[in-house]
Amino acid sequence: NLYSVVPTQFFNEEILMTFTGDPWFIHNESAFGLGMLYSHEDDSLYVSAINSLKSGNEKVEVGGVFRCKLVDKWLCTKYFFIPNEEKYKKPRIQIRPLFGISFKEDFNKTMLVCGSNVPFSQYISYFCYRYYRIGGNLISDIGLASRRTVNNQIYVDNYGMLLENYDNTTLSDPRFLIGQINEVYYDIDQQPNKDNSFIIVQSQQSQTQIFPLKSVPSYSVLVNVGSYLNRVIVFYNKANDFLGMIDVFTDQLQVIQTINVLFGSPGQQFGFSSVLGRFNKNKCTSFAVSAPLYSKVVDEGVVFVYTCNPLLNKYYETPTLLFGENSPHARFGVAVASLKDVNNDGYDDLAILAPGWYKEHPHIFVYVSGPTGFSNSFAQKIIVDKSQPVSTILSYGLLTGFDADKDGTNDMAISFPNNNRVIIISGIHFTKINVTVSALLDTSVAQPKYGCYLKSGITLCGIFLSYEAKIGLQLDYLLAEQLKYRI
Repeated sequence: NLYSVVPTQFFNEEILMTFTGDPWFIHNESAFGLGMLYSHEDDSLYVSAINSLKSGNEKVEVGGVFRCKLVDKWLCTKYFFIPNEEKYKKPRIQIRPLFGISFKEDFNKTMLVCGSNVPFSQYISYFCYRYYRIGGNLISDIGLASRRTVNNQIYVDNYGMLLENYDNTTLSDPRFLIGQINEVYYDIDQQPNKDNSFIIVQSQQSQTQIFPLKSVPSYSVLVNVGSYLNRVIVFYNKANDFLGMIDVFTDQLQVIQTINVLFGSPGQQFGFSSVLGRFNKNKCTSFAVSAPLYSKVVDEGVVFVYTCNPLLNKYYETPTLLFGENSPHARFGVAVASLKDVNNDGYDDLAILAPGWYKEHPHIFVYVSGPTGFSNSFAQKIIVDKSQPVSTILSYGLLTGFDADKDGTNDMAISFPNNNRVIIISGIHFTKINVTVSALLDTSVAQPKYGCYLKSGITLCGIFLSYEAKIGLQLDYLLAEQLKYRI
C-alpha cells in the first residue's frame, strides 16, 4: 500500500519583499502592476504601469514598463515609456486596463507587450504592439491601430484583446496571435452597434492571416502548441446569454469544438483569466478559466477546470467547479496561475486570486490536483497584506514560476495597482522522503493447527498450517524544512 501525506502549506504568509516603480513615474493616480513577467534570461521582473498625466484640462493615460532586479534590494528602473504623443493619446480605462497585460517571453528571448485599451465615451483609443529584446531595446512595432472613417461611420480597431506567441518554428520571423475587434460607431458618443471580431496571426515581418470569430473574445486566450494536443482556445464572455462560450481551434485555426457554458450567472465575465496545465492522469493538457463576477449573492466568482479526452482529442464539456470560500465580493478568479507541481506528485497545481474588492483582504487559494483532477477543497489559503486596512488595498495580478530569493523554491508575486506596489511571498522548501516499514503478522493466533469434523458418519480432518506474512508498507511524505514542525 502506498500512502501519501499532503502538506497543508506551500507558501509563507509573511511578505518576502515589497517594491514600487521610480518616484518620477509613480504617484497617487498611477496603476503599477497591471502586467508582470519574470524573465529567467536576465533574472528581472518586468512590471507594467499606467500613469495619469495632464494635457491641458484633461487627463491623458500613458503607459510604461519597469525592469526590477534584486541585488541587495529590489530596484525598479524605467524600461520603456510610451510618450505623450498624438498617436498614443487617450487610452481609456474601462473594465480592465490592458496595457502591458499580455507580457510573453518567447524562445527568441524577446518580450511582447500589448498596449490596448477600451474606447470610452467620446474618447478614441489608440493601441500599439511592441516587440522587445529581453534586457535590450525595442526591435519593432508589430502593429498600430487607430480610428478610421468609412461612409460616415467611425471604426475603432481594438488590437490587443488577445496576444500570444503563436509559432516559433521560424525563429527569424516568429508569429503572434492577435485579436482585433472592429467596433462601428455612427456617432462617437453612441455605443457601437456592430462588432466584427477576428484572430489575426501576424509575423514580425508583417505577414498577416485573418480568421473570423463568432463573438467579441474575452480577455484571455490559451495557445497550446507543440504539445500532445495542439490547440488554440478562445473564450467569449458575451455569448450564450452572457454565460460564456469556448471555441477550440486547431493550430491551423479551424474550429473543432464549441463548448457552451451551462453554469453561472449572466455577465459573469467568463474568460477573464485562464491557464493551461496537466491536472489529471491524462497525458494531454487541460485548462482552467475563471468567471470572477459569477454571482449567487454578489460577485463570489468561480473557476472552471476543463480536462481533455485523449481518445477524441477534445475536451470534456462538464467542468470541475472551484469556488474558494464562496464569499460575496470575493471576485474569486481575477487571476489564475499555474504553480506547476508544488507537492511533487506529478500533477500541476493552481493558485487563484480573490481580491476581495475592498470588502476583505486579498486571498490566494492553492489547489492541488491528482490522478482524478481537483477536489472541491483548497489545500492552502493565504491572506495577503493583513497589516493594511481593507478599504485601501486592491490586488489584481498574480505571477508564479520564479525564484526571487534564490533559495531553490518558486515564489509568488501579487500586484496592487491602486497602491502602486508589488509584493512577493516565498515558497516553502519541501524534501521528499521515502520510508519503508516492515511488520510481522502471525495469522496462526486463535486458529487450530489440527481439527476433525464429523459429516455423515465420516470423519473429515483438515490441517491448518501456521504461517507468517511479511507486509511491506511504503510511506511517502514531505518534510517542510522551513516550518517548525513536520508534516
